[in-house]
Amino acid sequence: VIFLGDGVPVFRERMAEVMQVPYLLAPAHRTDSPPPALRRWEACTLHRERWRAAINMRRSICGFPRQSGSGPRAKAEKQGRMIGEDDRESKEGRGHSREDEQSMIIYRAMMPEDVPFISRLEEETFSMPWSADSFLQMITKEDTRYYVAEEDGRLLGGCGLWIIAGEGNISNVAVAKDERRRGVGTGLLTHLMKEGAREGVTAYTLEVRISNEAAIRMYEKLGFVSEGIRPGFYEKPVEDAMIMWKR
Repeated sequence: VIFLGDGVPVFRERMAEVMQVPYLLAPAHRTDSPPPALRRWEACTLHRERWRAAINMRRSICGFPRQSGSGPRAKAEKQGRMIGEDDRESKEGRGHSREDEQSMIIYRAMMPEDVPFISRLEEETFSMPWSADSFLQMITKEDTRYYVAEEDGRLLGGCGLWIIAGEGNISNVAVAKDERRRGVGTGLLTHLMKEGAREGVTAYTLEVRISNEAAIRMYEKLGFVSEGIRPGFYEKPVEDAMIMWKR
């Protein structure tokens, strides 16, 4: 349970007395937000659920009204038709199926309900996995982020970011076994670095097992270069880590 809103400081002591399940208090920059900001956050959450429902129904979605009244999308909305419908039909004529067109991977910040899956994925991927509590803390701390890949309401993978003085330390990059070789890892890291840039991150670093050639190739394609070796960094089994940077 995560408590958010201007009632948190008022009822903080009462919560500690009566709560019988684990709970967290949202960070101050979210708790103290004025009502308009909270409404925007709620609107984004509702839109995400609406988008999920539309994908599951194999249909397109208009979304919330746009403020700009120009451009092809706005004109299409004025005409009262679903966005992308003409594009879908033209691609079907070239051999694309409607189902293929509706399957789309999105990259977003991790939510509390994502933690059980990410925790299981961590156990399947790493010999020394993080706990579910550790991932929950990444949601609430101001200097940590965790992003997930989602398709048709199911999670495919995730990766974490720790921001320190304008530099980003990337960790816990994991993709489900059945979803590998689809570019999910590349998409996750691209999204992570795009979001990091919004927060002033100018350089990224990570460690990778020297035997993990597939991961090293992926990082190199994204612009990372090796800047050293950390001997015996990994355990179970013991192995050196390659230190990579993208500056």
